[in-house]
Amino acid sequence: MELLLANRERILELVKVLENMDDNIYSISIPILFQSSVGEHVRHIYEFYECLFNSANENVICYDTRNRSLELQTSRELCLKKLVEITDRLHILDLNKELILKTKLVYDSDNFYFSETSIQRELLFILDHTIHHMAIIRIGIESLNLDIKIPEFFGFTPSTVKHKLKVSS
Repeated sequence: MELLLANRERILELVKVLENMDDNIYSISIPILFQSSVGEHVRHIYEFYECLFNSANENVICYDTRNRSLELQTSRELCLKKLVEITDRLHILDLNKELILKTKLVYDSDNFYFSETSIQRELLFILDHTIHHMAIIRIGIESLNLDIKIPEFFGFTPSTVKHKLKVSS
């Protein structure tokens, strides 16, 4: 299915960029990213997928209660391994499975909001979320002025790529 392929392609695109950097670049604080690191954004991407896989066996998905693993944001090798595992597991998802999304709407409240959703809808959201964080990662890497190869459309949505190609032709 196209949705699974699109998620797989974005993750593998991210993997290629990460393979072209060292552990220090992966984990250093980047001023333009409000002192966050590439690793923090990659961990954040991974943990949203992890939440989805965990919810596949349950009926509720809650991104607010994800692990936030310090090891994933500091160990590039571990995160690379985990990202590749995601691509290997995408096909097991039942896209039609219905879920309940549980989320907080305001930071200073313990109240949760609940909404009906599905694995398919959440995978669409996570794909968009991944591309968004890839764009942030791109900004961070480019701000460091390093010789790290970044694909031309890394961090761009398909509609933006299509528009850019149309305008440039």
